[in-house]
Amino acid sequence: MADIMLTATVDEMLENAVATGAGMYTGRQIVTFKPGVDTAGMPSLAGGPSMRVASAADFADNVVDFSALGDATTLVFPALNVAVVASPMAADPAFVRLTAVAEPDSPILAVEPETFVFPCADEWQGYLRGFAAAADRIAHDLAGGAAAARAPSLVEEAAVAAATWGLVATKATTSHFSGRGIKVAVLDTGFEFRHPDFLGRLFVSQSFITGQTAQDGNGHGSHTTGTACGPRAPIGVPRYGTGYETSIFVGKVLSNTGGGTSATVLAGMNWAITNRCEVISMSLGPMASRHRPTIRKPAKVP
Repeated sequence: MADIMLTATVDEMLENAVATGAGMYTGRQIVTFKPGVDTAGMPSLAGGPSMRVASAADFADNVVDFSALGDATTLVFPALNVAVVASPMAADPAFVRLTAVAEPDSPILAVEPETFVFPCADEWQGYLRGFAAAADRIAHDLAGGAAAARAPSLVEEAAVAAATWGLVATKATTSHFSGRGIKVAVLDTGFEFRHPDFLGRLFVSQSFITGQTAQDGNGHGSHTTGTACGPRAPIGVPRYGTGYETSIFVGKVLSNTGGGTSATVLAGMNWAITNRCEVISMSLGPMASRHRPTIRKPAKVP
């Protein structure tokens, strides 16, 4: 697979992966440093002119602009002790020295191929249905068939309580905790900032997808933000969120078509950590196989 520069967009890398049959891999490398290693010294560590290094710390507020990386071949995330390397030739002495993980004095903990990441959206409904069925079965076995038949299911209790099944099952509806003073970073496809349930809520938002704002053109990020930070009394629907007084940090690390890379996710994580977010929510993951990527069409926004 051809080398992919750090300035390449997610869509460009996906097109290249499909064309070459590379599947889930971008063609770049993720380098994880051992604890205590000063990644700021990576340029001297690399040692060769071919290793042109940039750092998230070079950008204001650690907000990485991938389109501004120029000819850099390595991007360091100091808050994570991780770097993304646009793989040079395997024979390049600088890269060989950098990734010599077998050496006892090597500062490198691991080197692995960078992958594409996508929203985890296809299985959650089936999972919840299965979990609810299992809970009802356990109640049946413990209480006996007759007693269980008379007892309302968790799903029925949720309807009565005007809250979703999950909130009732975890007793979130009776908790006095609201999330006040807690910063929650949701790293996903962004958020629908015009949502009526979130009017008046304060957001800190940032996009790490070149050419796209943090506005959600997919829908998955809005869904996950609602689950984590939704209001206590939404309009016309059961309560669906938990931390209704949290401070919300929206990091767009997946595009409107639902694609991202390890680098965009790492950029979001680095940003969230430097903003001292106590919670980072990520409902995403790599492809399950190396088949042709399936990209969701962006949702139409009126």
